[in-house]
Amino acid sequence: MKGFYEKIKSSRGASMIFALLVFLLCVLVGTVALSAASSNVGRYTHMETEQQQYFSVASALELLQSKLDEKLEADPVSVTVKCVETEEWHYEPASTEGQYELKTETNTVITLVDPDLLPGENVSYYQYQLLENCLPAEWWTQLKDDLSLTVAPTWTDMEYTIQLDTGSGDTPSWADSLYPVHVKVDDPADAGTGDVQKYTLEMHLSTEKGNAYPLKVVWPGEAMTEKQTTTETTGDVMPPDPTNPTSPDSKGTRTTTTTLTCKLRWSAEDRVVTFE
Repeated sequence: MKGFYEKIKSSRGASMIFALLVFLLCVLVGTVALSAASSNVGRYTHMETEQQQYFSVASALELLQSKLDEKLEADPVSVTVKCVETEEWHYEPASTEGQYELKTETNTVITLVDPDLLPGENVSYYQYQLLENCLPAEWWTQLKDDLSLTVAPTWTDMEYTIQLDTGSGDTPSWADSLYPVHVKVDDPADAGTGDVQKYTLEMHLSTEKGNAYPLKVVWPGEAMTEKQTTTETTGDVMPPDPTNPTSPDSKGTRTTTTTLTCKLRWSAEDRVVTFE
């Protein structure tokens, strides 16, 4: 027992024990450093993947916006309606001798100018909305009967994928880092009711791989109306005093033509983008 106690108090092996402690400490620190590095590599790799997916969706949105702007510039969603109001007037002898009565007759014809919009067909959802909400009520009532538009056009669901073509020689070097983006265009009726929602365009974008950063994009839509009015008078000008015409056979025609062109616009300034 005494010998064992002396061995413990001996200082001849102190340097070896200290070296072992330093070695164990280095191993521990190295293990922690390797674990942290491994964790950071995984985290940064994951962040890079998420960034690639985010930029893929964001780039697809801007591509959609540019194509939408080009389409609306070249072939806008629009309707053009013409109203021709013809007023004919003449004087007839009144019951009192030497007096005359003014007789007028008005005829109104409303037509759809757009050549591609045939009666009862080829009217899209948004064109129908423009006709129903941009025209004066009496115009729309008559036009709807003439065109046999008894039922509003139904919405057709649309889904497609945006992907860069990497097979051509002009493809930029960063093209391979972009993911294919899935786009779904929702039924505008799902956006709700009210004036704002009549022209709503709503899309959902997300990467097909990983489904990261799904975006919901809503364009409220803006309807713009251009109005042109011309008036043409033939025959005699209607005298201000119906009892004193310039001649007993005084008569004339006044034709007023009013043309309304309604266009729909979905601008980048008005769109609302949210993460889903």
